Amino acid sequence: MQIDCDWSLNSKANYFKFLKLLKTNLNKKLSATIRLHQIKYYKKTGVPSVDYGLLMYYNMSYIGDYNTKNSILDNTIAKKYQYNFDKYPLKLKLALPLYSQAVQFRYKKPLDIFEGTVQTDFDEKFEKLKNGYFKVLQSHYFKGRYVYEGDIFRFEDSKKQDLKIALEDFFKISNNRFDEVVFYTIKYKNKYDLQKLLKGI
Repeated sequence: MQIDCDWSLNSKANYFKFLKLLKTNLNKKLSATIRLHQIKYYKKTGVPSVDYGLLMYYNMSYIGDYNTKNSILDNTIAKKYQYNFDKYPLKLKLALPLYSQAVQFRYKKPLDIFEGTVQTDFDEKFEKLKNGYFKVLQSHYFKGRYVYEGDIFRFEDSKKQDLKIALEDFFKISNNRFDEVVFYTIKYKNKYDLQKLLKGI
């Protein structure tokens, strides 16, 4: 059983107590999701009492910032958190993203997230800008929601090359102490040849 919770310093005590109760009463193998910052600052954030952690190696930068490059997977941001893996006491497995999405902005303020968007969804009603941004040329319904002329969309994807870099980086910092890679989500399992992606890692 896996529990997903991005705990805070205020909720840590109750959450860790909950995990211990689960482990005791269910008598099953238990895992918890772990974020990068919870490893870098593990002495402060604490380590849950579970059998292993699943490191969520995505959603590592602020999605609502207009200038964010790619909130799904940004290896430059990830490198800022690649500390204390040699000291972290919990066994880890790795979770990587396969999905894509679009973030809608109006006057550079975030409005909405369009999950499952692909780049070809941006048709003639959009103007392609630089660095994955698209501008709405005329107001219309986009994926069931009304968008206005002038709105800006930032398209975000989990690119194959970025996934490969993330795999290689994690391989190094974990000293090859992981035995499983989970790709999220199963809906996109055929997006890339995952066997080729993992080959050599």
